[in-house]
Amino acid sequence: MAKTKPLRVGKVSIGGKRPAFILGPCVIESEKFVWRMARKIAEACASEEVDFIFKASYDKANRTSVRSFRGTSVREGCDILADIGLELKIAVTTDVHSTAEAEIAGKKIDMLQIPAFLCRQTDLLRAAAQTGRAINVKKGQFLAPWDMRNIAEKLIAFGNSQFCFTERGTTFGYNNLVADMRSLYWMRDAGYRVIFDATHSVQRPGGAGDSTSGDRVLAPVLARAAMAAGCDGIFMEVHENPARAFSDGPNQVRLNDLPKHLRMLKAIHAVVSSTGGRLYSRRQRAETSGIADCESHLAVLVPRDFVVVSRGGRLKFGALCVGSIKGSQRKASREGGAEFLSRRAKPYEHSTADRPRSQRPRVAGF
Repeated sequence: MAKTKPLRVGKVSIGGKRPAFILGPCVIESEKFVWRMARKIAEACASEEVDFIFKASYDKANRTSVRSFRGTSVREGCDILADIGLELKIAVTTDVHSTAEAEIAGKKIDMLQIPAFLCRQTDLLRAAAQTGRAINVKKGQFLAPWDMRNIAEKLIAFGNSQFCFTERGTTFGYNNLVADMRSLYWMRDAGYRVIFDATHSVQRPGGAGDSTSGDRVLAPVLARAAMAAGCDGIFMEVHENPARAFSDGPNQVRLNDLPKHLRMLKAIHAVVSSTGGRLYSRRQRAETSGIADCESHLAVLVPRDFVVVSRGGRLKFGALCVGSIKGSQRKASREGGAEFLSRRAKPYEHSTADRPRSQRPRVAGF
């Protein structure tokens, strides 16, 4: 795998030792709203010891319906975001849709985001590159992972190598997307920094007729899978009340649920990064990754269950339970962000399909 230097955006290092997070509401619904969201997300990230880039769009230029809410102007939106970044001491990002917007945003925004539908627009890429700002290019739903090489070559030719790519799903028939975890590997293997967009990957574009629908419950599931696959960070849109959101409500993660998602994602990243993508052996101590010694063979964290790979290659379930033990048995790791038990449990040595439904591990939610 080609090695790439981490991309530094404020306090966040994309491709560094810690997972990167891009978090925020879909759109600036009002100045009061976006300030409130920024403060609450910052508080949640501080409590979980996570550095993040705050994201909000000033204009949703590609809404399904002409009647849908779009936002505010580029100048007003960038002014608000710049003030948020200055006061809260956090990096901010927003998406730009034209060369003129890139020039305006480039004066105040830490990282410019290129929308997926516009990811191949040469003039827009040139304008963003010439600002000297870090750039996050969303991979088009119509592109193969290896097609991103052409976009990288454009940005480098325009004098900017400070960029990352974000996987946000691939068109899968009508009104649907699929998240292919192989894409994360292939883009990282090519030497690019890669973020996974968990909330847009669960969209159903135009699925509600005059608006986009989605499967919010699957966003954290895909985020965990992407982190286990070895991506550099997670992009998630967050809202205090998704049911009343002005845009992309069906996909956004509830603000109150954010802390537990961050804890789990940090724990998975700690396992993957500290072992170079290998699974943890029972004799490896875990001080470096914040994970306690486990009396199993090889283990990978998943919600509520540990999946254990025996030396013979068969899967064993039920070795450890995460977040369900009380009292002195529970060992918490602030560094790794996980809670777990170090006692041995009796494994089940059959495939998931052969097990009674009641004994199958739950992986959707935690």
